Amino acid sequence: MRARSSVLGLSALLSISFCAAVLFSSASAFAQYVQQGPKLGGNGAVGNTQVGSSVALSADGNTALMGGPFDKTSISDNANTGAAWVFTRSGEVWTQQGPKLVGTGAIGAATQGGAVTLSADGNTALVGGGTDNCSAFGCTGAAWLFTRSGGEWTQQAKLVGTGVIGSRAGQGKAVALSADGNTALVGGPGDNNSTGAVWVFTRSGDVWTQEAKLIGSGASGLTSQGFSVALSTDGNTALLGGGPLTTVVWARSGSSPAAAACGRSRAASWSALGLS
Repeated sequence: MRARSSVLGLSALLSISFCAAVLFSSASAFAQYVQQGPKLGGNGAVGNTQVGSSVALSADGNTALMGGPFDKTSISDNANTGAAWVFTRSGEVWTQQGPKLVGTGAIGAATQGGAVTLSADGNTALVGGGTDNCSAFGCTGAAWLFTRSGGEWTQQAKLVGTGVIGSRAGQGKAVALSADGNTALVGGPGDNNSTGAVWVFTRSGDVWTQEAKLIGSGASGLTSQGFSVALSTDGNTALLGGGPLTTVVWARSGSSPAAAACGRSRAASWSALGLS
């Protein structure tokens, strides 16, 4: 199984199973990893949820996010709405923080939690749902933003990129966040007959805006760019993975959320540094 999660910080290692996640910790670089507490299964799961299909950690390792893309809204519901679960650590004890996260505005069986990522401080979570808004020809997909304040999680936005070509982009198949949580990448490997693309969104205050749609030049065949994504800490370098032998590196210049906060308003632009 391929993991499409973005993990910030390696103070803990998560081993993925189909129905849970297991936490391991190490006291030092030379120590053996030992399991920390029982497996994390997630309260409120309904059906064959597959909690742990995607996982992410905050930089300090004290907040864990787990996706369960086949969670249902009720036992009689055949749609895989999907969900994500947040766990926090106090000492060596892990506890679920609040109810499972299920984004509003989902259209059909969105499979939310197919991909997840966290900001460095663990206060912003991005949850991909690559099968949101499906038709007979494919799925547009989407991603949901959640933020934490005082231990409570609330939805901040549902992200759906514009400029989609075709009807099966599958946005949300892969997701990534910058360390401050103000830049988000949303992969859509099915865009334009599986050429694929990645959408960049930035946050100002509580408002998310699409900044760019990235498509690497020189691609040949069904590259599926956006099948996997990664973002640097400052959000200025993006790595887009696709089909066989397809990897694109992009760099941002100009304004970023941090630059805008400092009064530098020059429009941001993204440039491809290479494709292999």
